[in-house]
Parts: sequence; C-alpha cells; structure tokens
Amino acid sequence: MTSYPYAQAVRAAIDSAIGRLQQDLASAAPGAPLEEDERRRIAIGAARAPSPAAEEIVTALDARIDRLEQVRDYIDEDHELAALIDSVIGQRVQQAERRQARLSVLLTVISLIAGWLLSLIGTPAMLAHLIGRGSGG
Repeated sequence: MTSYPYAQAVRAAIDSAIGRLQQDLASAAPGAPLEEDERRRIAIGAARAPSPAAEEIVTALDARIDRLEQVRDYIDEDHELAALIDSVIGQRVQQAERRQARLSVLLTVISLIAGWLLSLIGTPAMLAHLIGRGSGG
C-alpha cells in the first residue's frame, strides 16, 4: 500500500483511534487483558456485578474497536478501496488548494487597490485637507 499515502494516513488514524479506545476499555474494565475478548468479558462478569451502564459502555467500546479493526483490515486487503480513499482525499485537497489560491489572488488584488488609493491621497495632511474641503463646501 505504499502508493496510497492518504489511505496510509487513514489507517494510521484508525490505529490511533483503536489505541485510545483500548485505553478507555482498560479503564472501564481494569485488569482485563486487551488482546483476548473472552478473558476481558469473564473478568467483567467475575467482578462485582457491573452496572448496566458500565456493561453498555464496555459493549459499545468493544463494538467500536471491532468495527475499526474491520475497516483497517479492509484497507489493507482491498487495494481498490485504498485507491478510492486516496482519490477522494486527493480531490478534496486539490479543491482546498484551489480555494486557497483564489482567496490569495483576491486578497492581493484588494491590497493593491487599497494601496493605490492610499497612494493617491499621499499624506495624512492631504487627507485632512480633502475632508475639510468636502465638509466646508
């Protein structure tokens, strides 16, 4: 997958998210090994009866980790999916670069026009004279 840098970035983000979720799961089920789901579930059941809310949290974290691992595996196994991810993200990056270039050009033109107009006035004394003439006339 070396030719798909954005897909690799997505995979790294998924790995990072899995790590954070596993830390959350470890704090929700202390002492349970993270690699073996069955032992973790047994440890949760062997402890004092966890509240239904705690069980829901652990179940939700387990499901989220499983889904993220599945997506990571899909990216690793399916090169067309990696190419699609790369293509979509690449298009978004190009769109953002075009927007940024247009904004830069627009701000440059506005700055040039403002500078040109200010150079016509010359000095603050000239500006005061023009304002004084306009209100006095």
